[in-house]
Amino acid sequence: ADGVCVESVRVTALRRYLAVGDTSRLLAEVTATGGAPTTYGWRALQPSVVSVDTDGLVTARAAGRGFVAAVPTADTSLVAAVYFDVVTGDTATVPVITAVTDPVTRSRLGPRAQISDSVDVTLEY
Repeated sequence: ADGVCVESVRVTALRRYLAVGDTSRLLAEVTATGGAPTTYGWRALQPSVVSVDTDGLVTARAAGRGFVAAVPTADTSLVAAVYFDVVTGDTATVPVITAVTDPVTRSRLGPRAQISDSVDVTLEY
């Protein structure tokens, strides 16, 4: 119907760097108009690396990089995904960000740069 649509999907992961066996909780937000439902489901794109249950609990299965997507029930063509880096061993180490690059000017931002959540930046590890 006209005016009924899913406008956006946003996914947040509480932890993205995991050791095999670790878990992380995912949160999603669907924005819709015209009374479209804001419900969604989860889908693991590399289920041998990470799995996800219906409540958004991700479990690290094997070393590698795995993506999990939130899929709105009202529009399965619009998804949002987050990746997880999984390592073997007792703990996962979060990489240190060494530089942040502004996408418009292509210049590196200083340590006190203010970055908006709505701006995409390139992170270098």
